[in-house]
Amino acid sequence: MNRPPRHASLCAVLLCVCASALSASRGLAEPTSEMNPQALSLSDLLTCARANNPAWEVAHAQLEEYQAKLRFAQASALPSLKLSSSLAPLPARRLLKYCVEGEGPGALVSPCPNQEINDDQRLSQVEGMGIWTRTQLTVTQPLYTFGKISSGRAAARAGVQAYQAGLNRAEQALDLRALQTYYGLQLATQVEKIIKKGLGKLKSYKKKVKRGIKENTGKYTSDDLAKVQLQEGDLVGRLLETQALKRQALESIKVACMLPQEASVGLDSTRLRPLKGEALKGEALLRQARAQRLDLRMARAQVLAREALASKAIADLLPNLALIGATAYSLGTSADNSPDPFANDPFNGFGYGFYFGLSWNVSVANLMASPREAQASLRKARAQLKGLEQQLKLELIELSAQVERYEATLSVKKEAMRAAKGWLTRTFINVSSGFVKSTQVTRCLRSYAQASAAYDQAVYEYNLALARLWRAAGVDLATQLTQPKPGTRTEP
Repeated sequence: MNRPPRHASLCAVLLCVCASALSASRGLAEPTSEMNPQALSLSDLLTCARANNPAWEVAHAQLEEYQAKLRFAQASALPSLKLSSSLAPLPARRLLKYCVEGEGPGALVSPCPNQEINDDQRLSQVEGMGIWTRTQLTVTQPLYTFGKISSGRAAARAGVQAYQAGLNRAEQALDLRALQTYYGLQLATQVEKIIKKGLGKLKSYKKKVKRGIKENTGKYTSDDLAKVQLQEGDLVGRLLETQALKRQALESIKVACMLPQEASVGLDSTRLRPLKGEALKGEALLRQARAQRLDLRMARAQVLAREALASKAIADLLPNLALIGATAYSLGTSADNSPDPFANDPFNGFGYGFYFGLSWNVSVANLMASPREAQASLRKARAQLKGLEQQLKLELIELSAQVERYEATLSVKKEAMRAAKGWLTRTFINVSSGFVKSTQVTRCLRSYAQASAAYDQAVYEYNLALARLWRAAGVDLATQLTQPKPGTRTEP
């Protein structure tokens, strides 16, 4: 008898990958050792695979980063405020005192006597040291930026679209792993059942052989018993290997779904059935994939972002026009306040005003490099999109061929299993007659086990091939696989 299919061991590897996703176990009860086995559905495994998985968290963080950039770009047309305040020591500042000499039209105004105009002590008198404070508020409202704001917004929106598609793509990858886990564990369970069924029939036949030898009927010899025991030992070894893989897979599920170590876990269904669903073909499949494929959506959004950045690189070389409002207040506790409203007094005063401003930062390096760099990035993004579109058709052809091949294989394996089952039934009916040799019994048991395992493996391969085709066409696997099924193909 051949060894169990290699996909029986694959399920354990895939579940170990899912075990890194320590989920919050949404929608799952926490069974205890006294409860019945917790039956996990495909939807449960999809939830466990997504929740708190590092790959999903990275994609979600990147999306949040670009959402923040979009909010910044959307708010860039709002006014910006700049507030500055300073505090410093201030020596005494004394104003000159003026006196009026004479009367009438000929009166003269001059500094009062006993004042030295050039006396430095009047301007920096240490006695009476005070403080000086000044607060200024400037409000700048952009009026026209030659496309800088609109281009920045367009680039940010495209970035959000790209990383939203990236998050969905990460979810799709985790969904496919959960799907491989679910069907892989079902495959291992089916292989275990096949081996147990073969062991049961072989043990029953061994009893007949032993009884025939003991009663000396002449139908069986010690060689027949040795052949049966040899086959039985091989089957027991394969059964232990399969059961070890199942236990490893189930323990990984407990870790992935945050279930207690003593919990009893199983699947909601151990029957491995072919997926029900018709896949699009030809041009219809290609059109759907072009419209919904996540990597194409990411590439298109990337092109839009690069186009916007190329426009912004040109706009950055042009000036900005803005309306600016400013107000300032200053106070010097040790400086005399001038009574002249037209005097320039930097120590005491309050003022405000509005004006139009133009800023233009011209850099020769930016003028020569930035637009060319942006255009080169845009050409690269367009070439990548074109390459993905060309690769898409080849990938869909390959995946469609795989689905058709496994679908055709299913019917062949089904007929082979039915034939092996009929042979096994007829052989054991004729065992009592004594005309069936031990080699015939072990051969038909081996053939039945091989045919049954081959059919289950074909179902497993067909389901994964169809899921990969759905994913390549942009179908959401979680929605497709967990929606109510109108019907399923029955297992023979």
